[in-house]
Amino acid sequence: MIRLLIALVVLAVQPSLAQTIIDAGIAAGVNAARTEFSQLPGFPSCCPLYDGGTGLALGLNAGVEVDIGRSWYVGSRIGVWSRDHTLAMDEYANVIVGDVLTTATITHTIDVQLTEILGEFRLGKRLGRFLLSTGVGVGSMGRSSLSAEERLVDPNGATFTDTQTNVRNQRRGEIPDQRSVGIYALLSAGLDVPLSAHSPWSLSPEVGMQIGLRSITTAVPWDLLIPSFRLSVRYAFNKTPVETPDSAAFVFTPTQRQSELLDAPQNIVGVSLDVDVRKKITIEETERERFIPILPFLFFERNGDTLPARYHRRASSDPATVDESSTDFHHRLITVLAERLMQEPSATIVLTGTLCNGETDVDLARRRAEHVRMVLVQNYGINKQRIIVSTRREASQPTIGSGDESFYADEENRRVEVTTASPSLLLPYAVRDTLLSMSPPVMRIAATTPDNALLEEWSVNVGTTTVGSSDGPLRRTLTYAPSQSDLRTLVTTDSTSVIISGSHHGSFVADSVRLDVAPIRLFEKRRRIENDSIVEDFELIVFPFNSAEITDMHERVLALVRERIGAQARVVVLGTTDILGSASANMTLSTERARAVATQLRGNVTYNGSGEPSADVEQNLPEQRMLRRSVRIRAYVPIR
Repeated sequence: MIRLLIALVVLAVQPSLAQTIIDAGIAAGVNAARTEFSQLPGFPSCCPLYDGGTGLALGLNAGVEVDIGRSWYVGSRIGVWSRDHTLAMDEYANVIVGDVLTTATITHTIDVQLTEILGEFRLGKRLGRFLLSTGVGVGSMGRSSLSAEERLVDPNGATFTDTQTNVRNQRRGEIPDQRSVGIYALLSAGLDVPLSAHSPWSLSPEVGMQIGLRSITTAVPWDLLIPSFRLSVRYAFNKTPVETPDSAAFVFTPTQRQSELLDAPQNIVGVSLDVDVRKKITIEETERERFIPILPFLFFERNGDTLPARYHRRASSDPATVDESSTDFHHRLITVLAERLMQEPSATIVLTGTLCNGETDVDLARRRAEHVRMVLVQNYGINKQRIIVSTRREASQPTIGSGDESFYADEENRRVEVTTASPSLLLPYAVRDTLLSMSPPVMRIAATTPDNALLEEWSVNVGTTTVGSSDGPLRRTLTYAPSQSDLRTLVTTDSTSVIISGSHHGSFVADSVRLDVAPIRLFEKRRRIENDSIVEDFELIVFPFNSAEITDMHERVLALVRERIGAQARVVVLGTTDILGSASANMTLSTERARAVATQLRGNVTYNGSGEPSADVEQNLPEQRMLRRSVRIRAYVPIR
């Protein structure tokens, strides 16, 4: 965000922009917390439910706005905000004072002090002096300070028996499982009031709303909604209008259709197109097989005995694809088990229900396993006698967590485990497809005009695909890396056109370049008996928590891998971990996992560990974390 702010300031000195505005302001508002929880890990409470709270929001920020059209602008701000607020809830209980039954009032309070550095990116529109904008904010949350207590406020003089005072369960600390990054949707409306008729200075009162899109902690639902008022001082850099040169050279008018360029791609009409692909691209088709791991666990909500809604409980008509995430595939687990039980009529499975810390109903584990059996019997027609129900107080190879991580451990340990004497039921799921690759891997597209002025309100198309467009100036070279879908369209043709059009000093200009497409299809390579390769992707089943030990199931999968790739393949092994534990320990663990697998394979093998996932990889669900405790193998297997 800071880089973007600097970039927009640099753009302010460019003569092609009509107006750039910098501003600085102060803001005040209300931190309205939207919550719904009764227990916060590490902070004991008897409160029936916290359902909200408020606090004073104060902010200091500065930013820049840059015109991108006649009335549109983009803006960026960076500022510091207080997110302090207090959650309070009254509980009423019957107590005996002396010999009289009366109602006591117990106030439960959680007081939060939190500061956030917020970067904002906005798209806005000017309607005269009115300013409307929307955008997104990304914040870096500082360390929080949290204090909680229960106070007996009525009747006067009453005390708790355990503390002999009117206060109990006092705790101080940080918000448990606090997120480091906050994300907000932004809305605002304001006025731009010049200080004088010709002054570049103005005042801007503005009302706005910050809508929290992520809970501030992963432990409980806890979002923020911040209505605010901001007053800022603004300074406008006015630009000298660019003189319009003789436009006689521009033969197109705004009424001419862009598609006409396809009939005359060699016609230069005021803008020269430079496409860095040497007028030819090659698209090669390669066979690819992916083996998706089977995670033999079904996870349940706390004290719940029915499967969460994310699990599919009936046959799906959509087959798995090579690009489907391991998490999405895991949600098909019951369907996959049912299909394999149908294919292997003599096989049986054991469903073992388990509990986590804090679950006291000993029959809950059995109800969980029986629910999964009921789904297999009623929805898929599996014979009930082939499904054995069992229970265990603790999960096999449980996740161990303490402090803030105990919440994650509990999520992973309350589950139904699937075991079987038929190993083929739990082997990875094979999916076959083709992988397309383009040479060169990207297209770089640039445009120049006779007087080197920037092209305005431009659009760039490759064939029927729009790869870029804007109401503002084209300031950079476009880089286009086609998706697999785009490549599947291109591979069926022998040529395509790159078309660029836009506005140059108020006149419509355009140009196009024809690109030859040389497809190398899979069936052609096989027919000509050319050397080729198959891309094989394997994801080993989950490693035990905090372990790099090769299990019996790993051995079965590795036997399959060795059989398929042979001794001539080029193999890349990547070890991964989830977010539990320290970053340094996870980097070591992921490398140990990769090394343990690499030593079991033949060929040209390299291995590496990637440690824990980046911040943009979701780790909210127990299956998302478990599926990261794995090793991924990519093998390029030669075919002669």
